[in-house]
Amino acid sequence: MLLNSEEKNRFPCITYHYNKTKTILARSSQPKPGIYHSRCQEDEKLLRLIGDPNDIDPQSALGEINLHIYNARSYLNSVGNLLRGNGFEDTKSYYKHCEMFFMEIENRQKVRESQRKLITLCSSSGSSNYKWLSQLENSNWLELVSYIINASSKVATSLRDGKNCLVHCAKGQNQTAQIVSLAQILLDPYFRTIEGFEVLVMKDWVYFGYPFEERMGHGQRNEKDEKISPLFIQFLDCVIQLLNQFPAAFEYNEKFLLDIAYNSYTCQYGTFLFNSYKEIQMNKAEEKTVSIWSFLNSQKKEYYNMFYLPPDEKNPLILNPSCHLKHIRLWDEYFLYYSWLSRPRLSFSPKVIFEKDFYSHYAMKQKEINTKLQRKNLRLKSKLKDVAYSIEKLDQQSPSIEQKQSYAFENLPVEVVQNGEEKTETN
Repeated sequence: MLLNSEEKNRFPCITYHYNKTKTILARSSQPKPGIYHSRCQEDEKLLRLIGDPNDIDPQSALGEINLHIYNARSYLNSVGNLLRGNGFEDTKSYYKHCEMFFMEIENRQKVRESQRKLITLCSSSGSSNYKWLSQLENSNWLELVSYIINASSKVATSLRDGKNCLVHCAKGQNQTAQIVSLAQILLDPYFRTIEGFEVLVMKDWVYFGYPFEERMGHGQRNEKDEKISPLFIQFLDCVIQLLNQFPAAFEYNEKFLLDIAYNSYTCQYGTFLFNSYKEIQMNKAEEKTVSIWSFLNSQKKEYYNMFYLPPDEKNPLILNPSCHLKHIRLWDEYFLYYSWLSRPRLSFSPKVIFEKDFYSHYAMKQKEINTKLQRKNLRLKSKLKDVAYSIEKLDQQSPSIEQKQSYAFENLPVEVVQNGEEKTETN
């Protein structure tokens, strides 16, 4: 049966359709062939239909490649899982229309150990200034982040080249959610907006059953619990790297991602409290708790990126990030926030600083201009009154019209005379 052929019954499911090339992105957990390479014909047929959704290409069953399978694990780890009754698709014998790619991404235990080293380094005030960078390198955090971005970039490239994709790790919850989410951000500008990112997190993390309670360690006193792992924080770090490389491609700023990262641990909102959407429904969390998106959407102005440019010809729809370590930077606003090693900062939002300084400067200049205009108007009124009084005295002497005009022209303020000449030329 199909349900028994996948780890935790997470059979292949479509999560995204790339409209430009009419390709689809699916996700699942690892299959369960075991060391005896057991077959599941239902699973083989399902993957054939994912590669050829219309089932109109007879060559798809004969070996033509139309589906790329991205296995988040390394080849050695995948082979080792065969001994546990799991494994990966046999593309040489049964899945001939598929091509397998191993992404060499470390498991959640390695990610947790890497974060532990990084936090120890960032929170230690006694770290040697000369060894700080070498200790950062030894934590391997930046390297792990680059692996995730690299895998997502390859998936996005396959979809863009017209190949359907299936992504899976062991249980289909951890690295799978990271890769498919980032691939959609790279391809679709909608997921680079505030609304789109909220939809993405709900769709590929909450609804697909990412175990937030276990991975975040909510209510867990044992920090060494094997289920705890900062995979969601690692995903947000990957998004930060994209934001750094393409600052004009995202509607949201760094503060938006920071608030999501911090509140994923606070248990203040029901969005990240449970291990699956089923548990959220069973505990009626949507009725009894506040969603984090309600909080974030109530102060959207703080999260707008001042450099954001909606996609057009100059700002391409597809992002091609660099995965080289020289372009991967430490997320200091998160990891160094509570450290004395962090640089001084005024605010998380550069837009708030910019707008505050700009509008205060503008208001001050406008006030100066208005004051000058008022003084100028007062002087003009005073001069006009003097001229009018002099003309009244001149009337008592019965002068000619030419004398009156000559006197007025000689005594009127320069501004009034110039204004009158301009109107005359216009007429």
